[in-house]
Amino acid sequence: QMEGKDKVYRGSPINADVNMYYNDIKLERGKDYRVKDYVNNENVGTASATVKGIGNYTGERTMTFEISAKNIYDLPYTPNLSDKTYTYTGKALTPKVEFTFTVTGKQNAVLGKRILTEGTDYTISYVDNKKVGVANVMVIGKGNFTGSRIMSFKIRPQETKLKKLVKGKKQIKAKWAEKEKQVTGYVVMCSTKKDFSSNVKKVKVKKGTKKYTFKNLKSKKKYFVRVRTYKKAAGMTYYSEWSNVLKIKTR
Repeated sequence: QMEGKDKVYRGSPINADVNMYYNDIKLERGKDYRVKDYVNNENVGTASATVKGIGNYTGERTMTFEISAKNIYDLPYTPNLSDKTYTYTGKALTPKVEFTFTVTGKQNAVLGKRILTEGTDYTISYVDNKKVGVANVMVIGKGNFTGSRIMSFKIRPQETKLKKLVKGKKQIKAKWAEKEKQVTGYVVMCSTKKDFSSNVKKVKVKKGTKKYTFKNLKSKKKYFVRVRTYKKAAGMTYYSEWSNVLKIKTR
């Protein structure tokens, strides 16, 4: 009989233990019999072991055991897409994921690690990965791997460029490059601090707007200005990265 007949793929040959009995008496391996060879005992499928009698025993017997697929859900992977945000490009975004498989041997001894191969070990597909919002990724095990894992990542709108500042009496007019696709509007911010940590004025303006004037500012004071786009999708608001920063002094 085979001990632990059902095995799970481990990346190395599996030599299942074979116990032989005669009239309910357990025979001694190496004295009464030997395992002649194993066949197809590394990859998923049906493996076999051929036993040959020795000493007081003769003849051969072939027994089979199954090697089942490893669940891909149990494997570590990088990067963690849920922590990632990608910028809208107008094209489908397909960030890659690497799954690491630990190859083990007898008694779970670690023999090494390998990166799974897309198309051979798994398939990957993407949904909603072209527009601003949340995209989903489906990974399905293949070959020696089974199971699946669903991941997601965020897509933010493209940033814009702050083109020009025009100073006025206690006011500043900001002008920026318009973004037409996947944008709901703009957030424009000015501050007397370069890092925008305090003394901040912030306003949201609609898509189609390319300029905004901050009024009631302090006279002859230096101000820093920046702008970013935003997009509303599925009840959420997604912001681009901030534009370049320009500075100017009011009159």
